[in-house]
Amino acid sequence: MNDASPWEGLTRYYRYERATSRRQLEEIFRIRYDVYCREFAFERPEDCPGGLETDEYDDTALHCLLRHERSRKAAGCVRVIMPLGNGLEIPMVAHCGQSLEPGPLHPGNRPGDSICEISRLAVTAAFRRRAGEQHSPIGNPDHEGLDAREARTLPLLGISMFIAAAALVRSANREHVYAMMEPRLARLLSRCGIHFQQIGRIVDYHGTRAPYYLHRPQAERDGNADLQMLYAFMRGQLEGGNQPAAGS
Repeated sequence: MNDASPWEGLTRYYRYERATSRRQLEEIFRIRYDVYCREFAFERPEDCPGGLETDEYDDTALHCLLRHERSRKAAGCVRVIMPLGNGLEIPMVAHCGQSLEPGPLHPGNRPGDSICEISRLAVTAAFRRRAGEQHSPIGNPDHEGLDAREARTLPLLGISMFIAAAALVRSANREHVYAMMEPRLARLLSRCGIHFQQIGRIVDYHGTRAPYYLHRPQAERDGNADLQMLYAFMRGQLEGGNQPAAGS
């Protein structure tokens, strides 16, 4: 990566942690409470005791926590949900199944052990610009508390969380990836070389969302040089190469 590239800055200024300890998971659930309950009212605070937003998928999901290295602040999170034969459908099917188009890309037409869903992606308010926050939990980043080099990375944080999720997907050996996301985020991802395919109509689900599909092996081949290097960096962190001590 070029030293002047904001993509390179993601590897310098942030840590992508595979969250397994109680402390890490509580940091994630608190981010989700702040973003999904307090800021955007996607979920009801009264359903989230202790200020922690959780659901029935969390126990078996893979979680990533984004941490700002200099401040040690938790900056964002994302998870990967996988059917495990426990009767739980992925959220896209359970909550938005009516929006999906029939056909070969429908998750119900793929083997359960090959699919997964990226969900609960959020970046904290401290790492999003105030203007536009009310429209999206991804936001339009610009943060006065960061130096100029760090601030250049902020528009990439939401995208970087998708790349981190893809690294988790690879570690779980899942091929077919689904996500409910804002169409504008899908367009941003496409411009960066991550081409999700819309497979259904737009619905109101935690904001304006549509169902999307990604074939992970193809996406790994299609990524540009910056994405390939960032993906390799995240795999090194999330697959155990740069993790906090257990229980921390």
